[in-house]
Amino acid sequence: MPLVELLDFPLPEPAGAPPGPPPPGPPAHNGSTPYSPTTDSCAGCHRAHAAQDSYLNSRGTEEGLCLMCHDGTGAHTNVADEFQLPYRHPVEETQGIHRAEEIHPDRFQPPNRHVECVDCHNPHELASGGHPQGANYAGNTLQGTWGIRRDGQGLSPVLAVLYEYELCYKCHSSWSSVGSGTDVAAEFNPANLSHHAVEAPGRNQPGSANPSFDSTFVPPWSAASTLACSDCHGETGTPGVHGSTRPWLLRGNETGQGSPEVLCYNCHRREVYGDVDLPDPPYQDLSRFRHPGEEDHTQTQGPWGTNPWGIWCMNCHGGDTLGGIHGTNAGVGPYGETPLGARMMNGAFVQGWTAASGGRMGSCWATCHQGGGRKHYRANYDYPP
Repeated sequence: MPLVELLDFPLPEPAGAPPGPPPPGPPAHNGSTPYSPTTDSCAGCHRAHAAQDSYLNSRGTEEGLCLMCHDGTGAHTNVADEFQLPYRHPVEETQGIHRAEEIHPDRFQPPNRHVECVDCHNPHELASGGHPQGANYAGNTLQGTWGIRRDGQGLSPVLAVLYEYELCYKCHSSWSSVGSGTDVAAEFNPANLSHHAVEAPGRNQPGSANPSFDSTFVPPWSAASTLACSDCHGETGTPGVHGSTRPWLLRGNETGQGSPEVLCYNCHRREVYGDVDLPDPPYQDLSRFRHPGEEDHTQTQGPWGTNPWGIWCMNCHGGDTLGGIHGTNAGVGPYGETPLGARMMNGAFVQGWTAASGGRMGSCWATCHQGGGRKHYRANYDYPP
């Protein structure tokens, strides 16, 4: 019997097909009309005889030029405050390094490594409008910006990004230099055992094994959705990835329910997975495994160790290393039979697991269990990892 018929209350409407790319918009810096040879808009940013730098900018620094309007005084978007947050893209730290034509990896490696506003935005082509929620397409504010795409097993430049991750890959991948971060292009590779759905929909697609699986997501998200980097990174409630009050430029929980640190609830329904304040969630049977919501499972530190991310979901999923929540190919751990990379079971406290399949019980070994011991669980439906 389908799981939906076992419930005594209605499920939310399915999210439907993911949205397509946003239609191209007219340049926002020319009054939302196409540029013409006689436009006066150039004078808003450039000076022919009194320029402050080699690109004829009217202000001495690039961010100074952009924030002349984007501080809330001359544009609808105010990003100046976001660049004052403790975690941010440091546009103010380098001067005179950026070049108009720099589609070469050494331009993003030390000593040239930098980030400026125009590394993410093309001021002559961008338009107003964000990316469509539920899809990984770049929004109109990234229109005309170059990036890096996956080309077979390698990475290569693309002159105009179609997907938001293509922009991020030019700094946060092996194409140039990952700096103090990780190679996110390798982590998001759809060929991995598991990956968040940045380049392609996730690999957890139970289909007829769980016809209600889409209802484990917060609309408009579904199993077929893809997501943009800015769906998880950036300041809570603001568009873009300029700055954040949280490490790794993470967003917070924007649902108003549960812990403010658990941004996972923005896409994955709290009513399915629960937490210490919702230990018996009403939709828990929609998940393959009933997630225990008691206090021990929703803590991130104790005598068994410390989860450095402060997000209790990562006790079991993606918390073993920096970037582990993006995607993983982790193999079988010291215990169990199933690769830790399957279902992203590379958690901060997980030492191994054996997935339930063929109607049998599954097992989990974790440091948070007494002595790192084995615990059993029963799957709500049969679907191999």
